[in-house]
Amino acid sequence: MCNGYDGSQEEMLHVSGLAALARGFNVVAFEGPGQPTVIRDQGLAFIDDWDKVVSPVVDWCETQPGMDASRIGLLGYSFGGWLVARAATRERRIAAVACIDGILDAGQAFTDVLPPPLRQRCACKPISDGRSSTVAGSSAAGRLSTSCSACRP
Repeated sequence: MCNGYDGSQEEMLHVSGLAALARGFNVVAFEGPGQPTVIRDQGLAFIDDWDKVVSPVVDWCETQPGMDASRIGLLGYSFGGWLVARAATRERRIAAVACIDGILDAGQAFTDVLPPPLRQRCACKPISDGRSSTVAGSSAAGRLSTSCSACRP
């Protein structure tokens, strides 16, 4: 299980982990690039290919006695809901995914809190090569970009 933008693995223990343990589940809470411990201790920023974070966790789970590797699921909280859903599209060993308050459009989540003049400034348009982009969030391909012609300073 993993949290989102600014939530920690310790928070996940209290949000869902203890309840899952009480019901007989094995629980592994982890953080990846951009999340509290990893960005603070290793200086690693968010990556959109979250399967690169999840796959080593699954590898480790497969080596643990008492864990059924055919029943590994992911739980993501907040932005973590988007991250685990994205990871499950590439990591085929995931049997189930639960997204709690998953953010479907990170760009919209960031720009919705801006005052109207700034929000209008960040209204993205297709860029000249036919790709589309968002200022602080994901395009349909899930990439973070600031190359939108309407959003450049």
